[in-house]
Amino acid sequence: MDIALIILAILTLIIIILLSLNIYAIIEYDQNLNLKIKYTFFTLTLYPKKTKKKKKKEKKPKNNSEKADNDDNNNVSGEKNENEGNKKTKKNGIFRNLDLSNYIDILKIINDNLIKKIFIKMLFLNIQVGSENAAQTAMIYGQINAAVFPVIGSLYNSGRLFDVDVHIKPAFLTNNVNFKAKTILKIKTFYGFFAILKILRYITKNN
Repeated sequence: MDIALIILAILTLIIIILLSLNIYAIIEYDQNLNLKIKYTFFTLTLYPKKTKKKKKKEKKPKNNSEKADNDDNNNVSGEKNENEGNKKTKKNGIFRNLDLSNYIDILKIINDNLIKKIFIKMLFLNIQVGSENAAQTAMIYGQINAAVFPVIGSLYNSGRLFDVDVHIKPAFLTNNVNFKAKTILKIKTFYGFFAILKILRYITKNN
């Protein structure tokens, strides 16, 4: 009995520690978008996905008997696909009973229990704007500053943004726009866990 309680206590402690750790989302753009998720020692690349090279298989001529067997197999696979399709529609039935107001409520749950709990560990922006017209370049430069810095100031004053490194530069007499960005978002694991539980509870209650 004592051993069982010790094992249960150890497992509970491990779960509490895992839930208290942060999940990081690393978003980087430098001509291409890169998106990674990091948790403890594990890193998962969500985008771009690695493409696997498919080996080309040589097609052999089919005999009449093989064609007949293939027709039978196609009929069987068609029946299996219909059955699988029916199963999928049954599985998605809980979502089909939800209307627009339910989806709005789910978005509110995600916003209150997930998005508002996200902190920005680091934000880097390097924007260089230019056009052949100097007056137009100055106007675009002012518009970008007016759009970017109030948002950054609001996030920083709210305590949700920690490290900021922003560079916005005008490039006169050059008709190009360069944009580089990197940000690291973090959230406690238990916020995501409890948000999923609340969403599932809401869906089951409204079905």
